[in-house]
Amino acid sequence: MSMTSAPPSAASSARGRPWWRRPVWVVLAAMSLVVAGGAIVLLNRDTGVASTTVAVSGTGQCMYSLVSEHVQDFSRVIVEHFVCTTAMSDPRVSGQKTMDITTTYEPANSTTARWEAQNVTRADSGGTWRGNWRGTLTMDSAGVPYNCGEVTYTGEGDYAGVTYHELMTGGNTSSTNAGWIEPSE
Repeated sequence: MSMTSAPPSAASSARGRPWWRRPVWVVLAAMSLVVAGGAIVLLNRDTGVASTTVAVSGTGQCMYSLVSEHVQDFSRVIVEHFVCTTAMSDPRVSGQKTMDITTTYEPANSTTARWEAQNVTRADSGGTWRGNWRGTLTMDSAGVPYNCGEVTYTGEGDYAGVTYHELMTGGNTSSTNAGWIEPSE
């Protein structure tokens, strides 16, 4: 392109332009939504249907009790019942969830473990989320667990057609949670 050529006309489509060639206000608006944890609305070029991805964050508080503990094939397996309440930035994913978490230490005297919770359900008046948690934990020198986990929930009821991805870090009684809600594929 020569220095004397005319800029693209207003009638030309921005679809073919890279993001840095878009009007500054478009780029700044998109960046501010991401930073603020807001919704990003994208228009599917093929269907013309808008899709929205919403970033969420918050905290969780849990109570738990031991269900069982045993050694199996040189591994220590612990099952605990958790009732957790999350306060998230989007009310659709705030509230209570109940789950039984199976933690497996390999070998039995290890300070690290993997864990999972099958068929976790969280429901409210708007709908239901269902998913399977999985993660890892590491014990500190005092024997306090530090967890890191993830889940992909599928929405039902008013949440049908929507997926919620959640990431969690923290101990057994408190956590920091973040994720995103998006249309299901």
